[in-house]
Amino acid sequence: MAREFGYRDGIAVFQIVCFSALFLCAIAMARSRKNGWFCVGGVAVIRLVGASCLLATLGDNSRSVWAGVYVCESLGVLLLTFLLLGMLERANHFVPLLNRHFFRAPILLSWLGIGLTAGDYVLAVREGDAYSPVNPWGVAGMAVFVAIYGATAALALFLLLRRAAFRERGWHGERRQVECAAACMPVLGLRVAYTVAGRLSPPGRETFNPVRGGDPTAYLVMVAFAEVAVAAAATAAILWYGRDWRQYEKALRESIDDEQQQGAQPLAASRQA
Repeated sequence: MAREFGYRDGIAVFQIVCFSALFLCAIAMARSRKNGWFCVGGVAVIRLVGASCLLATLGDNSRSVWAGVYVCESLGVLLLTFLLLGMLERANHFVPLLNRHFFRAPILLSWLGIGLTAGDYVLAVREGDAYSPVNPWGVAGMAVFVAIYGATAALALFLLLRRAAFRERGWHGERRQVECAAACMPVLGLRVAYTVAGRLSPPGRETFNPVRGGDPTAYLVMVAFAEVAVAAAATAAILWYGRDWRQYEKALRESIDDEQQQGAQPLAASRQA
């Protein structure tokens, strides 16, 4: 059964315009060999698919199409967090303030979140109300998203407080990217809060439901504006300050070699003793 074009559909058009531009930026990043192009492009594609699915429900109001809208909402926030995490990890390659393994846990959680989202999609197709708080896949996915966000925010704060080390060693572009990622964390937190609020209680679901029945203004401010702002800021920082990905690979290899040498020194000393 067809439905009429509404406020929420207008937001979808806004998302299509903004993320189409970001997708073109991702292509430019790939052509200039800037790291981060995959995440920017992934975020843009997911949001374009989600917005297109929503507009498709104007003519096809079936459960499977709505399920596509629902799953894209979950994947969008995951990829945005992954984008900021990548900026922090690459900066840490040049000035290794943290062991590289600190960045591995959020990355592994990201893959877990993708798996839970896939299970969530299956349930969303089968069930009439997949956004219910009792949906186990959705609740588990929400917990993973919060954990990834918390870990990324902690890493951003740690590097931000030590950003003087980047300036002292001449890596000004990496310092700017750390500052950009840290500045984006509160905005991304607003996006995560929208997801959490929609899961915690029935009253929250009435306002913070991105699929059906939610407040479109809340969605516009906490989701659409927040996602566009974070994606645009990260894209601008990478385009302006990012380096050729081969430089990052070289810095990573040097960082690994340094870690191995530091680990070998105590072992050699113990053998001599």
